[in-house]
Amino acid sequence: MNTIIINSKKEFILFYLSSSNNIQYIIYDFNYIPLTNKSLCKDKVLNFTATIDPDDTIHIVALMETGELNYYILRDEHWSKAVIAKFNFKSNIYNKLYLFVKDNNINLFYSYANLINDKLWTIQHIIGDFNSWKKFNVINYIANKKDHCLHLAQDSFGTVHLMYSSNNNGYQIYHTFYNSLTEKWNQSPYRISDINFNNIYPYLFIDSKDNLHGLWLEGKIDKNISKYAQFPFNPKGNYSW
Repeated sequence: MNTIIINSKKEFILFYLSSSNNIQYIIYDFNYIPLTNKSLCKDKVLNFTATIDPDDTIHIVALMETGELNYYILRDEHWSKAVIAKFNFKSNIYNKLYLFVKDNNINLFYSYANLINDKLWTIQHIIGDFNSWKKFNVINYIANKKDHCLHLAQDSFGTVHLMYSSNNNGYQIYHTFYNSLTEKWNQSPYRISDINFNNIYPYLFIDSKDNLHGLWLEGKIDKNISKYAQFPFNPKGNYSW
């Protein structure tokens, strides 16, 4: 599990899990020469995600072996830590973390399923700053653990877009979004894919003009076709894929 971020000095910072499952990081200069090798924490980590904001502040969210969901920020060469939540591993399983930072707001996403019914997943969204947090249930969907797949991206207005696959008589691709002004998720996801085919591995990209681009695979395990859809930005509000 590796994450690379680049700061305004063009330094590369590689975060990775050591053999002991601790978060370590190496800072390289613009010539890829290592400058320093440090440890973020000595506690064991199951999963983490990292990003950097325009002020060169590094943000990391880590799911610890203890069940704590920790938030770390590096500002002026000093690390600070806060505990966002405490997860229950005895009842639930948790999947990949996603992190966005915009205008001092941290947006964290993860999905979880109950061990008794591990095909029914819930995507949760946590938003806040270092001191306070709000939690939203985004959507419920059906997927096997190995087929669990979603992708998120944020546009220049702070709107977070989500593409995910749900097994409704075959896997289908859906799109929904979070409006940062109303602080609400759209509760009517739009199906993008053709219901006559199985559709997997969605990928979402937003370009510099806030146009959305979606990719996924359509077909069968041994024969798939790459599908592409576009959601053009329209300031008049007439939106369609």
